[in-house]
Amino acid sequence: MIAQREEVEAFLQRVREAARNDRIRFWGERKKNRKCFIDLRLTENDVVGYLANLEIEDYCEGPAPDEKGNPRMIWVFGLQIRDVEIYVRLADRAVDSHDHCVCISFHPSEHPLTYPYRSSNQHG
Repeated sequence: MIAQREEVEAFLQRVREAARNDRIRFWGERKKNRKCFIDLRLTENDVVGYLANLEIEDYCEGPAPDEKGNPRMIWVFGLQIRDVEIYVRLADRAVDSHDHCVCISFHPSEHPLTYPYRSSNQHG
C-alpha cells in the first residue's frame, strides 16, 4: 500500500521526535541488521541519525499490518549508505503514552526498492 504524502510526513515527524527523545528501539539481535552495522561500521547512534534524517523521497511502502500479528503498522524506507541500498523497516507503537519507533530491519536490500515519491519513481 502506498500512503498519501501527508501520512508519510506525519510518520516521519513521529520518527524524528522519537529520535530526539531517545525512543528509537531496535528489534532484537537480528543477524542481518548486526552484520550491516559491522560491515558499514555503524553504531546504533549512527543509525538513529539516519532514521531521523529520512525524507519522503526515501519512502517505499506502508503502512501495512505487522505480518506477525503484533499491534503495530509497518513502514518501509530505503536509503543509500556508501553505495549500498539499505532496506529500512520501521514500526511505531505507543508505550506509556509516548510514541516509540521500532527499527525492525536495517540491512542491505535483498531486491530493488521502489520509491513512489522520487522523481520518475526511480529505484535506489
